[in-house]
Amino acid sequence: MGPLPARASLDNLVAFLNTTAGRDHATRLLQYLCKAAVADVSVDGPVARLYAATSIARHILRIPKSVDLWNKLPSWHGFLSDFQQCSSTVLLLFYAADHVLWADLIGLLSLSKSFRSRIYTVQHVLWMCKLFFGLAHFSKELCETPSNGILHVSFVEYQKRREMRQIQRRAILRNCLDILIVLHFVKYPKDIQRLPSRTMVASMI
Repeated sequence: MGPLPARASLDNLVAFLNTTAGRDHATRLLQYLCKAAVADVSVDGPVARLYAATSIARHILRIPKSVDLWNKLPSWHGFLSDFQQCSSTVLLLFYAADHVLWADLIGLLSLSKSFRSRIYTVQHVLWMCKLFFGLAHFSKELCETPSNGILHVSFVEYQKRREMRQIQRRAILRNCLDILIVLHFVKYPKDIQRLPSRTMVASMI
């Protein structure tokens, strides 16, 4: 009976990697590893070329996610009361701006330097709003998740609540770290091309 959990975990991993989200996570990890290998990805070389290839792959994988977010846009009735819906909508706008910048990067568009800078600023603002909405959503969920001890509920229910609260705490911590990262990039925009150690740590929490 010992090997079953490991086999089940491997099967779950393979199933996840066969999804669009799984491929995006895998290419993101490879992208971060490439960026960690060289301080400046603009330097020509095999690692830099691999980084560029993974960047293109991630943008392609994001297209279905953008369409899915568009299909899930809620009605305006009670919209602002749901922080998660607000976060998803802002993320959709962020992806739209990101696709414009990517099209300029590969030569499909020709944007002026000032216009490109404005889009970067809009991206930072949108990402900051997404993080704040996410922080509010998970904080609200954490407050609403019961924290009663095992004496008040069954052991299975207690474990579910405990796991849920751990997920919510990790999400809150990740959003706080990402907010600090975005604030740093707003002040030092050129650092976005540097080693993403803090970004990598935040994304893996």
